[in-house]
Amino acid sequence: MHPRTRSLFATAALGSLTLLLACGGSTTSATRESSGPWPAAPSQVTYAAPYGTLLPAAVTSATGTTSPQSATAGEAFTLSYPSGGTAPSIVLDYGKLVGGYPQFQVVSVTGAPTLKTTFSEALPYIDSGDQPPYLETAFEPSRALSTELSSSSGFVKKQLLQGGERYEKLTLTTPGTAVTLKAVGLDATLAAPDATADQAGYFSSSSSTLNAVWEAGAYAVELNRIDAYKLPTPWTLSSEGIRISPSNPAIYQGMGFSNTGTTTSFDFRVETGGVSWTVNATFPSTVQFTLNASDDATSPNTLTGSEGGSFNTFLRSSMDPIALATPLEPGTWHTVTTTCNPISPIGDGQVSVTLDGTPIATIDPAAVRAASPLAAAIPTYLALGTSGFFNEEGHVATVRNFSLAGIDFASGYKTYTAAFTDGDSSVLDDFGVGTNPVAVVTDGARRDRQVWSGDMLVSAPTIYCTTDNIEPIQGSLNLLASYLDSNGQIASVLAPQSALDVTSNRSAGPANPWYSLGYSMYFIDILHDYYLHTGDLGLVTRLWPAAQKELAFLSSQQDATTGLISTTSSTGWTWHPQYDAYQTGLVSEFNIDYVRCLQHASALATALGWSTDATSYADLATTVKTAINANLYNSSTGVYEISDTKTGYVAQDANAKAILFGVAPSDQVSTIFSAMDNALATNYGNMAYDSTYFTTYNSGAGVVSPFASNWELLARLEQGDTSGALDLINKLWGRMVASGNYSSGATWESLDASTGYPVDDNISLAHAWASGPTAALSKYVLGVRPVTAGYSTWLVRPQMGTLSWASGRVPTPYGPITFKWAQNHDGVPFKAELSVPAGTTGTLAVPVVSGAQVVKVDGSTVTPGTSYTLGGVTYLPVSISSSGTYTIETSK
Repeated sequence: MHPRTRSLFATAALGSLTLLLACGGSTTSATRESSGPWPAAPSQVTYAAPYGTLLPAAVTSATGTTSPQSATAGEAFTLSYPSGGTAPSIVLDYGKLVGGYPQFQVVSVTGAPTLKTTFSEALPYIDSGDQPPYLETAFEPSRALSTELSSSSGFVKKQLLQGGERYEKLTLTTPGTAVTLKAVGLDATLAAPDATADQAGYFSSSSSTLNAVWEAGAYAVELNRIDAYKLPTPWTLSSEGIRISPSNPAIYQGMGFSNTGTTTSFDFRVETGGVSWTVNATFPSTVQFTLNASDDATSPNTLTGSEGGSFNTFLRSSMDPIALATPLEPGTWHTVTTTCNPISPIGDGQVSVTLDGTPIATIDPAAVRAASPLAAAIPTYLALGTSGFFNEEGHVATVRNFSLAGIDFASGYKTYTAAFTDGDSSVLDDFGVGTNPVAVVTDGARRDRQVWSGDMLVSAPTIYCTTDNIEPIQGSLNLLASYLDSNGQIASVLAPQSALDVTSNRSAGPANPWYSLGYSMYFIDILHDYYLHTGDLGLVTRLWPAAQKELAFLSSQQDATTGLISTTSSTGWTWHPQYDAYQTGLVSEFNIDYVRCLQHASALATALGWSTDATSYADLATTVKTAINANLYNSSTGVYEISDTKTGYVAQDANAKAILFGVAPSDQVSTIFSAMDNALATNYGNMAYDSTYFTTYNSGAGVVSPFASNWELLARLEQGDTSGALDLINKLWGRMVASGNYSSGATWESLDASTGYPVDDNISLAHAWASGPTAALSKYVLGVRPVTAGYSTWLVRPQMGTLSWASGRVPTPYGPITFKWAQNHDGVPFKAELSVPAGTTGTLAVPVVSGAQVVKVDGSTVTPGTSYTLGGVTYLPVSISSSGTYTIETSK
């Protein structure tokens, strides 16, 4: 388990709990098994991401392969491609998603074979490989690699990572050749196991589906965890320049989203294939160019390019190849200059390229912008940004004498120069290609591999109830807080390699780290949850100044008339970039989130002793809540509108959050749930929006979002609708853990509402934002949660639904809380075993089952506190005032 010391944690409370009755318990904390249906605690952390050298678990298929099953033991097998015959192949299955550096040993070769290796998360995509990560420079830019082999190849290990794969396919592409390989596998060393079996969280119940879902969420987050200083760089510093291997775009960090009108110049020498660079680079857009040398296999001696970038969610347009007047030979030095005119009204946004002083291309963004609906909606995206480098598969180049000059909207004319030849490692940080300075948790094992605050809102609670490794949460929070916009907005998306030491050269951050107003406010929610689960007031104190600037920024976005936050196309980006990527005007979800943010800010201010601010934030939360109900609730439809300009639809996230965060009056809750069910229901859970909305904004293709559904899941559990919540888990997340071609062992980013499968090969099958049921099952169904900071006081209240039993453990700073419960087992209406650590107190809410209201603790009858009802279940509160292991039974 991640090391903790209790002295680090303050006991300041985020709330209060009246202990209703003290009762005696055993004086030992040693676990003793009561008779019950629950199994023994697991002897290993089964959801820990594999670490070290990984071998395939099985061979899915093989043709033209001798001894294919040997691959599972790391032993030799042979691929043979006879002249005039069929290309051999072998498909390896790692059993579930894994990630690391692909590697193999060449034993022998016949001829000069080329080995093609493809990777995919799902079996249907293995022939060509699924979509690669396009925002992460430490990961291979391709899911289909070709390697020329010889008798001297020996041990081959790739320089960059494959983040998430279950399947790997090896194929020979050269007739008349053969190769014998062994030790085919992965070097998985991104995140070492960090929790022991006797301390890590677990969950088990009478439902095998719920158990698999809990584990899939835990595993998904572990696949997204990266230890500090683990990511590699695709750039190699030398006295001649920087050698750039195939990689995704790495852009200069000092001129970002607010920059326009740039001139970029650099010297380059093609080692093989060509050199690639990007200009006007922001998230999500970029203009990309490649100078293909005479040895390029597909388009020699040409300039090729595209506008819109490799972020394939956003449509892009490629330009026709332009032939070079003089052949571009590898091994020779050249100079290329790219000029991007400022955008209107200053300029026309044209982009021009010169090679050794000779013009070779002029591109009018307006000519290709029509191919992208997003770019047409936000045309400035394709005329803003910074510059950087990438390289295509099979291309390697050395670059030196880089310069960039441009107009920054905030600070005026800016320049940056770097020789690239002096071995100064700060250049790596300047372009975001160094290693990661802190441990982080990212969003997707394969895609995007970025630190997203929205995903952390879900993944951090998953960590608290599983490994309790708080280092990636601390690192991610510190990273996000390091990047403040000039208006105070905190970053909401950053590459793990982003520098913590933000100098003037990196002040803009990577592209546009201020993705979303909504995501930026999540920082305060994540910080609040961190304090609640850890009690660590030190980190809160250090990051509070950044949080205050974020709160001031949010206040500045409030509409003067209604008091509600009003968003634009620049601030209104949200979680669904595949369709209708942003919401503008008075948006219900953003304002409901704002209420929660202010409530959490008030709690943190109280813990820090900022009483005046705490009162101010609480009062503002009440004011905004009133304004939401006055302006955005539609009494005729019984739901909150998407916004004041987008009405008549049903949104899952806004309405679920209105219930969960207490914005919706209690007498409207059942109406909202009914309206959601009627408008959103599918066989795979509720859609993110109703079908009319998807017809208007997504060509009728409905989407089921685990991220949006997380809020409905929590809202139902908070209201005591345990049956509805478990039904949602079974329909939506049960689909993910069912065996089949898309089974990954982890949780998926989204589902097609009509098929229950991912829409395409771009969808991540190990996405942290989909791990919500893991924390929900531990907090509500098992029933263990903190009440005051760091679990100094806690509540254990099981929500059983139709389950017959559940068992689990939840880590805390004081040691784990272990709880097991069963209903109607061996003639006992309710039976439980609770083990709690020293230094904590709390309440066990005993559910009344079959009318049994006599409670015995360790065989002695106790008098509970005042009963209460949640979701039709009556609970009898019993105070636990000392550490130990307790057995609880009820009778009539």
